[in-house]
Amino acid sequence: MNTTNSLINSKQLASKYRFSLDKEEACQVIDPFAYKDILNNLYQQNMLINKELTPIIYKSIEKVCQKLETPIESIKAFIDNSEVIQASCMVTGTDETILKMSSKLINLLDEQELEFVIGHEIGHFLLNHGHVEHHGEDNKIEFQDQMNSRYQEISSDRIGLLACGSIKKAISAMLKLITGLDDNHLRFDISAFISQSNDTDNLYSQQSMISSHPSNLVRCRALLWFSMEKTSDLNSLDDSVKKKEIDNRIEDDFKKYIDGPIIKVMQEVKENFKLWMAVKEIIKDGIFDKNEQKIFERMFGRHQQTKIIDFFKAYKNSEIAEIINRNYENSKEDLILHHPRNHDLIIKEVKDDIHAEFKKL
Repeated sequence: MNTTNSLINSKQLASKYRFSLDKEEACQVIDPFAYKDILNNLYQQNMLINKELTPIIYKSIEKVCQKLETPIESIKAFIDNSEVIQASCMVTGTDETILKMSSKLINLLDEQELEFVIGHEIGHFLLNHGHVEHHGEDNKIEFQDQMNSRYQEISSDRIGLLACGSIKKAISAMLKLITGLDDNHLRFDISAFISQSNDTDNLYSQQSMISSHPSNLVRCRALLWFSMEKTSDLNSLDDSVKKKEIDNRIEDDFKKYIDGPIIKVMQEVKENFKLWMAVKEIIKDGIFDKNEQKIFERMFGRHQQTKIIDFFKAYKNSEIAEIINRNYENSKEDLILHHPRNHDLIIKEVKDDIHAEFKKL
């Protein structure tokens, strides 16, 4: 089997382990000239991992590729002389990927732990995760892209586990990456680490909204659940009921601890924009009549209807239009901030929905 066909087969096998919220998307192909420039820079500034100079590290990559049935010819791996503990994968949209690992990371991990990290990074390649810039217009954070990146980490953790073959080594690798501690100062106790979640009512934080990685506690729990059902053979897994149950449990963790609050805020922003667009529609004829009040109540509820009626009573007619326009513009800016990539579509949908409701008059 040639390299291309072997890689296609490897990607198909890896996709069986994809986390349910990690939706497959087409990966953008890197510009050949840009790719060549990146490679040239890496060859000049870093060391290529190969049999001759780094035989032990190369052997780890070779073992991972064998387990994942990935052609090693598709992997170009480099060591970066850095004190930062990090590894990265450049998904190019081609049959080749670039791995970078810092010397600090390699010196910190044992052989199986390193295989977990290598497998995790190759997992991004096999699952076509690609590289996503997590900013929208005017460099605004794109929350949806951040959520997608967090889901991708769950999928790649699974590939990392398959690569190293040990849940203990996978979790210990995670703990070392979190703490920077080596075996002399770190004792493996996954239950003690997971119990940290008992010290807080909510793992959600403002930082979690802009992070491309899920909470380490959520990741560890997700990998533990997966390890209870996974098989050692990529070919033997089907889309079983058990896998769906595990994915559902992980989804619940995301909703509870990470993405639930974010989604709630995004929905509230959209609803607030819809409300002020509806109010702007109402004042076109200068009257908030009984029929309009019924429609407004049906769309937003009695509480919001009462608030708008009180709003009309609280201001002079000469002031109302200016205040409504200001609130409308503020809510629109908030919508763009929280939905930078698809706000135009949302605005159109909201406008069509409001017009459809008021046509019923």
